[in-house]
Amino acid sequence: MKKFRVFATLIVVALCTTTIFTSCNNDDDDDNGNGYFEIRATNVIGNTSGIATARAVIFDYYDCYKTFTVGKAPFQNNGFTLRFTNEVPASFLSPITKEFPSNLVSDRNARVTTFAYSVPFAFDSSGNQIGFFGFENERGNEHFWTFWIYADRDVTIIGTSSGDEFNLNLRRGWNTIYGHSNYSTDVHRVTSQRPPNANLQWQFFG
Repeated sequence: MKKFRVFATLIVVALCTTTIFTSCNNDDDDDNGNGYFEIRATNVIGNTSGIATARAVIFDYYDCYKTFTVGKAPFQNNGFTLRFTNEVPASFLSPITKEFPSNLVSDRNARVTTFAYSVPFAFDSSGNQIGFFGFENERGNEHFWTFWIYADRDVTIIGTSSGDEFNLNLRRGWNTIYGHSNYSTDVHRVTSQRPPNANLQWQFFG
C-alpha cells in the first residue's frame, strides 16, 4: 500500500471521528510569480476561537521527533496565509524512492519532503496542536484531497504501479499535489493538476 493511500485513509478516519469546519471559499496556492509559495485559506466556518496560528511543519527523515517549521501565520478573520520557506534543511528530505514507486521516477537521486503529514496544523495560544487543516472534498465513494511537497530538483513521476496512477511534474521548490480516490473501484490517482469538478474546500479537523 502506497503512502498516499495511507494518507487518504487517515483523512477519511478524521472525517468520521472529528468535528469538521468547512470553508465556503475554494482558495488555493501558488508561487505568486515572486519566488515564494503561499497557501491561502479564507472563510473557515465554525467554532475556531481556540485557533491562534496555522503552521506547516515537516519532519526530520532520520529523527521523526525533530521538526522544522516551513511556514507560520496567525489565524485571523477566519483564515490564514502561509508563506513557505525554500530554505529546507537536507536532513528533512527523504529519498524520492521512499515516497513514490522507483520505476516511475525520472531522477532517483531526487529528495523530497515526506507527505505523510504535509498539511497545515492548528495551534492554540499556548502553542499546543489542536488539529489540522485539509483542502479536500468527499462525496459518496470519492475522496479528493491535497497535500504539499518540496523537491530539491525538477523530477517527474509518471505511470501506474500496483493499480495506483501517478502523473506528477514536480519543480524544484514547493509543489501542490492532488489525490483522488474512488473506493468503489479502488482506483487511486495522484496528479499535479487540480481535478475538474473536485469542489475542494478548506476544512478544520480538531
